[in-house]
Amino acid sequence: MKKSNYCFDVELNNNTYLHFSPMQNAFLLLNKPKHHSFCNTSNDQLDHLDSDFLKALKTGGFVVDDNFNEELEVLSRREHSIFDDSMYNIVINTTLDCNLSCWYCYEKKIKNSKLSNNIIDGIKKYIINRYKNKPYQILKISFFGGEPLLQKDKIKELLNYSKEFCETNNIKLIADFTTNATLLDEEFAKYLSQFTCHFQITLDGDEEYHNLTKVDKLKKSNTYRKAISALKNIVTIIPDHYIALRINFDNHILGRIESILNDIDFLKRRQSYIILKKVWQIRTKDINPNLLKKAIAVLFEREFLVDYYLMPKGSVCFAERESQVLFNYDGGIFKCTTLCNFNEENSFGKFDVNNGKIIWNKDKLNQWFENIQPISCRKCNWFPVCLGICNNQLRLHTNEEICTFDANNLTQKEYLIYLLNYSILYNKLFSVKKEF
Repeated sequence: MKKSNYCFDVELNNNTYLHFSPMQNAFLLLNKPKHHSFCNTSNDQLDHLDSDFLKALKTGGFVVDDNFNEELEVLSRREHSIFDDSMYNIVINTTLDCNLSCWYCYEKKIKNSKLSNNIIDGIKKYIINRYKNKPYQILKISFFGGEPLLQKDKIKELLNYSKEFCETNNIKLIADFTTNATLLDEEFAKYLSQFTCHFQITLDGDEEYHNLTKVDKLKKSNTYRKAISALKNIVTIIPDHYIALRINFDNHILGRIESILNDIDFLKRRQSYIILKKVWQIRTKDINPNLLKKAIAVLFEREFLVDYYLMPKGSVCFAERESQVLFNYDGGIFKCTTLCNFNEENSFGKFDVNNGKIIWNKDKLNQWFENIQPISCRKCNWFPVCLGICNNQLRLHTNEEICTFDANNLTQKEYLIYLLNYSILYNKLFSVKKEF
């Protein structure tokens, strides 16, 4: 036996140490004698540890077999995540237009852009073709943009077809939306109530701050209250829902987090979670770490699961998966949604709408899936749960050393405590019995 290469330990107080095993996402709280016993025991003496203690170390992945290559195991997990074909994810930009103007938006708007009937027909054919070539158990249709709900009729046509296709072939269907939610009214929520629905919805602060950021220039409406109303429609009308509520923050917003929580307290904790994400134009060093830690603590106190650069991710980014494609409104073929321009330069192939087939750019696709994780990532203690940087980011920063935690603003100890609190709350919400 040997100690894992991927482990952390931090001192919480004079007699308690937190140990974390990324390989198994396991925690151990050890008193000082146990901590020193483990740390001071060499690999060839591990068998002499107390049997129950040694069993706990093995179960948590703190100790592994001599012939177990952890790095290869993590790389294997990463590859499995990339090439797992149990779910096929079709992402659709229904439009690159939007009904709001947010100052931080990176996308280039295209006014009045929308899916045409022939693109929709081509996507329907593609759903059949992909299933015939490589059957999947889950079909996830993700609507993106722009603001996807500007094209509700197009969404309904695609979902109605997908529902019939999935029921015929015993496939689970997930309808997924990334939306500002201002157009998610009661009528549309009633339509969606027949589906399993996932949502990512963003709040840019409390009512005052959100309305200053998410501006409805045409209708001059209260976009914050519309978003809160949409969330209530989801909770009360759509039984099978899951909400990722993203809160984009700066110091001002962190200081008003409780005001936001008072407005969203109706969210079902087992069917929702909060994503805390720094507004990307704001420098990491300008964020007040004390405000950040207080905001995270308040979220946990209110029993909201908090995704703050959460590890373990459990998988690679959806765009890195082989079983995924993005259709632009004009039929362009892409992988990643975080593009400023959905143009020929960023395209991954051509779409033949007549037969519903994609002619992939094989060279681009092979490069996309190539394992280019740097040594610094593979040797990092976080690698088993982080799985490294996405290839797209690595290529964009070829002359830089980048890390998932570049914008974290927490020390390693603070982040480990955050992970422990997340795990405790998760186990409480989902009644998972787990020893720490």
